[in-house]
Amino acid sequence: MSTMRKGILKDERGQEPTVMKILVGIILVAIGLGIGITVYNKFGGATESYLNYSTTATPSSGTIMKGSSESISIDVSTNVEFDENVYLEATGVPENVEVAFNPSSGTPPFGATMIVTVGENAQSETQTLTIRASTTDGDEKTATYDLEITE
Repeated sequence: MSTMRKGILKDERGQEPTVMKILVGIILVAIGLGIGITVYNKFGGATESYLNYSTTATPSSGTIMKGSSESISIDVSTNVEFDENVYLEATGVPENVEVAFNPSSGTPPFGATMIVTVGENAQSETQTLTIRASTTDGDEKTATYDLEITE
């Protein structure tokens, strides 16, 4: 019976380290995946959203006299393959000022012209227009144009 015992103990000693190594490996992989997924969710998703497309206005500011209009270049660019339509609109537009985009949408990369028309009855002021570029799935980018209205 003592030989049988030695055999069992020897087998248990041989299997126990292997089982422990496998369990430790599984735990380390789970921790690594957990950390990796958390890091991706925190930084990777935001980076992916940031990189899909961007919007800029050139120039970023200007002075327009009452009764006249100006054209501003809007650039919608991308660093990756992007096949969604991006729609342009302006917010923060003062009373008696009209803003139109030509074209008002497109698939990046594309350029558009923002035409700002200031009416005779517009108030002399400085206002920041926000150019909002958005997709149908809610991804939104913005650019700004500082408009100064003068007599």
